[in-house]
Amino acid sequence: MRHATTVVIGAGHCGLALSRCLAAHSVDHAVLERGEVAHSWRTQRWDSLRLLTPNWMTRLPGHTYRGDDPDGYLSMPGVIRLLEEYATGAPVLTGVTVTSVQPLDQGYLVRTNRGACGHGPSSWRPGGPPRRPGRPCRCRRGSPR
Repeated sequence: MRHATTVVIGAGHCGLALSRCLAAHSVDHAVLERGEVAHSWRTQRWDSLRLLTPNWMTRLPGHTYRGDDPDGYLSMPGVIRLLEEYATGAPVLTGVTVTSVQPLDQGYLVRTNRGACGHGPSSWRPGGPPRRPGRPCRCRRGSPR
């Protein structure tokens, strides 16, 4: 597995946005995704689902809507395309399941189904509702946090 200063867990819109911000600040990082980019949109959404906000509000760091229907609403396949295009060039590793994040004296050890990744100072688990973005805390072993 690749070692990185920062490990981002998940290649959905939050993880990809975080990756873009890290890259803008020249932070070495890897984005680990258990499935593929936009996995939840591909596997856990109805085909008829549309975003609840108009296209002109669809923004990610470094990206704004450029289509010809600013007052429309992106469909599920449209969101998948947007995320695939947005992920271009990002250091995304697909098919990687994170099994644990362990605090070390200086950083975190991230274990995956493909081995260990990252001994860096930070590890992030971004997520949309109902999850909250978070940085693993340095809690006592056995703590539910």
